[in-house]
Amino acid sequence: APPSVTRPTCHSPVARHLLSLLCVSLPASMYAQTLPDEQVVAPLHLRPSKAVTNDNATPALVLGAQRLSIEVDQQTTAEGAVELRYGELLLRSDKLRYDQVDDLADAQGNVEVNKNGNVFKGPSLKLYVNRFEGEFLQPTYFFSQTGGGGHAARVTFSDAKHLRAEAGTYSSCPVVPDTEPAWQITARSMAMDFEANEGV
Repeated sequence: APPSVTRPTCHSPVARHLLSLLCVSLPASMYAQTLPDEQVVAPLHLRPSKAVTNDNATPALVLGAQRLSIEVDQQTTAEGAVELRYGELLLRSDKLRYDQVDDLADAQGNVEVNKNGNVFKGPSLKLYVNRFEGEFLQPTYFFSQTGGGGHAARVTFSDAKHLRAEAGTYSSCPVVPDTEPAWQITARSMAMDFEANEGV
C-alpha cells in the first residue's frame, strides 16, 4: 500500500469482543454519571413479611414438602416435612392432602398448627384453610393471648377466634412433662372466645 494509507490494526476475536463491549458500555456508564440529582433513583429495600400475598392483598397459599403430587385445580398430596403457609397460618405435618376445590386440608402425623400465636399439636387435623374451620383430634394447645393451655380429645374451630374443646383441660401453669399442674380446669366441654377474651 502507498505510504500515505494507514493499514488497519489486526485484533484477535477475543480482543475484538472486548473492544466492542467497551464501545457499548462506556457511553452508558458516562450517561449514568451525568444524570441530574433529581433523576437518580435510590436503591430498593425489601421489607420482611411472614405472609405471602398476591396483587389483591389476599394471602397466597404456599405448600412445601419433600414430595409433592399435584393435580392442577384439583388436589395436592404432600409427604415428608410438610409445611403449609396461608397468611398468619402455619401448618406442619408428616402428610397432607389439600383439596383445592373445597379448600380443605387433611393433615396426618405430628400435626402442628400456629395461628395468631396459638399453637395446637396432635395426630390428625381437617381444616378449611381460608375460613379456619375444622377439627383437630387429641391436640395439646397453648393460647398466646391468655398464656394458658391444655389438652383435649377433640378441638373444633368455628373460625380463628372461636373454638370448642371436648373432654378438655385448661391451666396457666407451666407445662412440666409427666407432672400434674398446680391447678387446672377439666370439663366435658369448653368454649373459648378470643374476641371477647372469655372461656365458658
